[in-house]
Amino acid sequence: MLTCTGWPVTGDNDSRQVRATKAPAALLVATTGDPATPYRGGADMAKELDNDSVVLTFESVGHTGYLTGDACVDGNVDDFLLDGKRPKKGTRCG
Repeated sequence: MLTCTGWPVTGDNDSRQVRATKAPAALLVATTGDPATPYRGGADMAKELDNDSVVLTFESVGHTGYLTGDACVDGNVDDFLLDGKRPKKGTRCG
């Protein structure tokens, strides 16, 4: 948010609508100890998309989960990217 301080245009809430019911379901990786993106944001985003997207919980700290050395996260993301296979809802790694 600091980079937006002083932005010359007033924001609005119109761009916050992210419903994508007709889009393919996504895989969202949410890290429990992410200092930049709160964990709850992943669950909120999946709910807002309203298209059966799945949140993969990474119990760790840091801003990224993929390619950080966790075999569970990497395996689930690879399965999604390569084969379209999403983990079961509630899957946790870390």
